Amino acid sequence: MAELPTLVTQEQAMTHTDLILAQARAHTNVAGVLPSNPLPTASTGLEHFDDVFDCSVARGLRQRLACHRVRFQAYCVDNHFEDPTEHADGFETDTYDEHAVHSVLTHRSTGNPIGTVRIVLPQGGGRRRLLPIETLVPSLGRGEAVPFPIETTCEVSRFAVVKSIRHHTPTQGPEADLSPEEWRTTLLCLPLALIRASIEMPAQEGMTHVVAVMEPALLRHLSRFGVHFNRLGGLVEHHGLRQPCWADITTLLSGVQAQRPDVWEFLTDHGRIWPNPLVPGESTGGALRSPSSVAASAGA
Repeated sequence: MAELPTLVTQEQAMTHTDLILAQARAHTNVAGVLPSNPLPTASTGLEHFDDVFDCSVARGLRQRLACHRVRFQAYCVDNHFEDPTEHADGFETDTYDEHAVHSVLTHRSTGNPIGTVRIVLPQGGGRRRLLPIETLVPSLGRGEAVPFPIETTCEVSRFAVVKSIRHHTPTQGPEADLSPEEWRTTLLCLPLALIRASIEMPAQEGMTHVVAVMEPALLRHLSRFGVHFNRLGGLVEHHGLRQPCWADITTLLSGVQAQRPDVWEFLTDHGRIWPNPLVPGESTGGALRSPSSVAASAGA
C-alpha cells in the first residue's frame, strides 16, 4: 500500500470521481462546485439512461475480458493506480478475481465497454476467502466484531468508468436527441448504474450486505440520490484517501425508496432485482426482507 504523500497538489487531489463529475458539468458550462441538487426535475438522467447505456452481469468470457480491459484503461492508463508493465496483455487482474463476479457497463451506440464493477465473495473454492477491505481496516484483520455477517457480505470493488466517455459527443444513437442538460444528467447517473450492478450481483449470489472502500467524492455524489453507506472507521490510504464503508442492502434500498422512489425503481429494475423490502399483504413485524427470504416464503 502506497505511503500517504506529505504534499498533495490540486491536480493530484482531483480523484477519478471528481473528474467524471467535472466533465459532466462542463457539457453545460456549469462552473463551480456541484450544486446541492444536481438533478433538476426537468431531467434526472434516469429516464434516458437505459436507452443510452447497458449494464449487465458478465456471463461469458468475452464480457469478463471486457471488464479487465476497462480496468486496465481506468486503473493503469487513466489514473496510474496500477503499473501497466505488470499487465502487458492489456487486462488488469488480481488474485481476488478468483472469487469474484463482474459486471460491464456498455455504451450502446458504439458498443464500447466504458465501465465495470465486481463483487468479491467471502467464499471461494469451498473455503473462506479474504476480502480486499480486510487488509485496510485493522479491526477486520484482527477478527473483531463487525456490524455485518461476514459469511453473507461481499465487497464492491474495481468500480470504474473510463475517461473517454466524458469526451463523447452525442451525435448518434438515442443520445443524439438529448439536450445538453439531459446528456449531462445522464452522465451523472453512470455511478448509479454500477451501484445497480452491485445490488444485482449480491442478489444472485445470496449476499445480504456489502462493504467497499470508496472515494469520499463518490459517497457524496451517491448521497444526492438517496444512496447512503455506513462508515467503517476513518479514511485510509488506497489509491488516495478512501472511506471504508458498509451497508445492509435491504436497509439501504429502503432508505432510497423513502427518499427517491425514482432511484429505487432504477436500482431494483422496479423490484425485479431486489423486491420491495415490505412485501404487500404480508406482516413482517417491522422487519425488512431480502430477496432470499421472499423466495423462501414463496417455496422457491
